[in-house]
Amino acid sequence: METENRVLPATGNSGMGLRTILQILLVALVIPAAGVVAGLVNFEAREALSKLAESHFRSITQGATAKIHEHLGNIPRGLSEIEFLLRHHDRNLDEHDDIKTHLLTQAIGYPAGTMVGYGSNDGKIYVLARRDELGASIVADGESESSRTHGGPADASDFRQSTWYKNGVTATTPAWTKTYRFSNGRAGVSAVMSHTIAGQKPPAGVFHVDIPLAAIEAWLGTVKVGHGGHVFLIHHDGTIAAEPRTGGKRDLALARLLRAGINALGGTLGSVTNGKIQSSAFEYKGERLHMAIVGAEAIAGLDWHVGIAVPEDDVLRLANKRMQNTIFFAAAAAILVILLGAFLASRIAGPLHNITRELGEVAQMRINEIAPSKSIVREVNTLGEALGSMKSALQSLERYVPPEVARRLVTGGKAATIGVEERRLSIFVSDIEGFTGIAETLDGNYLIEELNSYFDNMTLAIQVRHGTIDKFMGDGILAFFNAPQDVPDHAALSCRAALESVAMTEDVVASRIEEGRPVFRIRVGLAVGKVLVGNVGSSERFGYTVIGDTVNVAARLEGVNKAYGTRIIASDDLRADAGEGFEWRRLDRVAVAGRAGGLPISELLGLEGEVDTERLTLRDKYEVSLDAYFAGEFQAATDGFMALLAANPADKAATVMAERAARLAAQSVPTEWDGVYVFNKK
Repeated sequence: METENRVLPATGNSGMGLRTILQILLVALVIPAAGVVAGLVNFEAREALSKLAESHFRSITQGATAKIHEHLGNIPRGLSEIEFLLRHHDRNLDEHDDIKTHLLTQAIGYPAGTMVGYGSNDGKIYVLARRDELGASIVADGESESSRTHGGPADASDFRQSTWYKNGVTATTPAWTKTYRFSNGRAGVSAVMSHTIAGQKPPAGVFHVDIPLAAIEAWLGTVKVGHGGHVFLIHHDGTIAAEPRTGGKRDLALARLLRAGINALGGTLGSVTNGKIQSSAFEYKGERLHMAIVGAEAIAGLDWHVGIAVPEDDVLRLANKRMQNTIFFAAAAAILVILLGAFLASRIAGPLHNITRELGEVAQMRINEIAPSKSIVREVNTLGEALGSMKSALQSLERYVPPEVARRLVTGGKAATIGVEERRLSIFVSDIEGFTGIAETLDGNYLIEELNSYFDNMTLAIQVRHGTIDKFMGDGILAFFNAPQDVPDHAALSCRAALESVAMTEDVVASRIEEGRPVFRIRVGLAVGKVLVGNVGSSERFGYTVIGDTVNVAARLEGVNKAYGTRIIASDDLRADAGEGFEWRRLDRVAVAGRAGGLPISELLGLEGEVDTERLTLRDKYEVSLDAYFAGEFQAATDGFMALLAANPADKAATVMAERAARLAAQSVPTEWDGVYVFNKK
């Protein structure tokens, strides 16, 4: 028997495939690289856009500065001129007409809505001129005028309580108030300057110019930053100097947004100087915005800076767009690289995978003729060529030994050793009728071609029914069923193989005669029993074969066919094992050469349901006569067999039995009659 001398290590299917590993490595390299590139590009884009946004903010600041200067730039000079003229030419300030003249002269040069006024320190003199669409006019003239329409509390009974006066009483040069609400509710700012008389202290009074900011606020409402940004003016202490207005109306929601942005900056602009930028991002109602304050000094003493509040998406819109494009192109490039890598991985791993799969098939002895795929890797091609050579060698092995044995050798993982086992097998022996005479009439090469074609068909008929061909013996075949693998219905399969083999040769007799080709008619002997099967031979060379009496019986039964004119004879043991599904004819009870004792034999007629009725009727009459023969009723047996010959003269078995029964009928019944006929020849 076989030993446990293992030469092939057990292998498993653990681990990932080479193609998968290559693709994972490629993805692991490409995606982070693409992410790094996209991140760097986004960082650079954001840096560039941040600088671009800063440049844009400075440009807006320049525009706002120009607008402020256009609206307010002449005010300080006008104040200085009034103060100068009155100081040097009008000594008597009690003359209101002189003051009115100077104020009207100044008011004419200012924008509509501007008011120019003077209030004395003692509260006795107050003169106010207003610039309207048609020119300048005096709107207040008297002491402590309380019904004026300019800056200061509307209910103030003394102008000296007004914002402009308080800011101007100490201003020896033109100064500016913070933005405040005029008595008409509109925002404005005042430029103020004290009027002094040489040698007198305190100042004699205060000049002021009240400028409404409606025009500036309307202009701010027209300035657009991005898609949703706003520009405003802010004092250094963080209070709003002027905010955008649309249609003259103030947007309270915008005012709250600006306040939130200023708070995000800390409420004050301590670090903002001319040209500097202070910025911060903040959240407002679920939106992230960017607040930037640019230092601006449009007019000396006017502490206004330019503020810009813009959604962060507007500032970074281009960066985000670039980022999206970068991500898209990086992703597209990554996908392209991955696809290209997958293609290359397939070109590398595909042939190797095919070789691996082919090796798995070869390990199961499923060998095909497909050539290994070519690879761009030289070593893989070498491996493929080695696989092709191995497949050719294994195919040759299958031709020299039974395929199932070769399969066991390759797949079993064990070295073959000498040894046999006892198993119950069905033995199949076939031979070509009259082959010696056929061989003498044919050219050797032609004979071999015809014989090879015959063996191909016989091999197929046996192997498809799980039979194992032991050897080809000239024109004969020795095969067995139920080894090396278990075949539960091996007796029935051997019968089917025998019927297929006979039918295959008989069906082509007419065509072969017509073509002038040799006619091969075969005889088959079938037997079943325990035999020794396994590796038999020397320690260096052996073969898988069967040994035993059953093999000899099958071989003898093949030869017995010649005596009875039959094609397939089987032992009754095999007939019993084959079971139902076949039609048989009990043929005789014989003792074959080399074996003592009688052996009941039967002729296999065909599959149940496929044998014609007439033949079955003749079969039944034959068996009745055979029973008479075994019972020693030789005359009755003779008459029965002769009647069969009258109906079927070609039945050689009936002829043999009729002659034998007639001879015995003329003699006395042999003592100890058992009906066994002894064949002394093989």
